[in-house]
Amino acid sequence: MQNQNPANPKKPPEETPPNAAPPPPAAGENEPGEIDLNTVFPDETSDLNALFPDSEMKRFLKKIERNKKEIRVMTRNFAETDETC
Repeated sequence: MQNQNPANPKKPPEETPPNAAPPPPAAGENEPGEIDLNTVFPDETSDLNALFPDSEMKRFLKKIERNKKEIRVMTRNFAETDETC
């Protein structure tokens, strides 16, 4: 029988219940790992999935769009902060 180190106890592996539903896909994803660029960029008129079939490129474009949104939010927050000072 092995002694456990009290500073680093072993935890039993977490099990998901058999009836647990998978998490819902994020915006722009149909199946796990599949990104629908047409939902990420709703204003575009052409079929972006046909233009960019590579999954790595789809992930890259989705990250760029998310970063653009975050930058807009930060810029707006900084502008509001400057107005209150």
